[in-house]
Formats: sequence, C-alpha cells, structure tokens
Amino acid sequence: MELLSLFSRQVDELPQPIPAGSFTINRNGQITASTLPSSFPNSFLNDIAQHILTTFQEARSVELPLTELAINYPDFKLAARELTGGAIIFFIPR
Repeated sequence: MELLSLFSRQVDELPQPIPAGSFTINRNGQITASTLPSSFPNSFLNDIAQHILTTFQEARSVELPLTELAINYPDFKLAARELTGGAIIFFIPR
C-alpha cells in the first residue's frame, strides 16, 4: 500500500495559481515592499529579483537604454521597471 501512497497527491501539493501583485527591490536585491500574498515563496521572488537587477545592470554597462522589461509566459506576464538603483516587478496573471 505504500507504493500507492507515493503516487497520490496531497491537496496542499497542488500548484497554486499565480497571484496578481507587485514587489519592489532595492539595489541589493532585497525586497522592500510587496502586494503579493505571504504564501508566495520568497525564494522565488529573490531569484526573479536577482535576474531583473542583473539584466538592468548589464544593459547599463553596454549603454543600452533599458528601463522597462516585459516577459510573457503562457499563464502570466512579468513586467519590470527600473527605479533608482532598484526595480518594481509586476505579476500579471492571464
């Protein structure tokens, strides 16, 4: 019977829908404000923050005037705007 229990999913293991909201990060990638629910994993937000900051920093280093970034996924859109040293990142579900 243990073999069958390996394949049964618990209700809390089901994927959660992507919430609508935004969060801001400072130049160090730390989250300073968020409208996302606290159940949304901070590790996921930190990974996104680092990638967004790196993209803006690399654009500045090659003198590319990049102040906004939009990434489209099938289930949601991720939009980011550069702030003074940081960024604001929006989650927009479809």
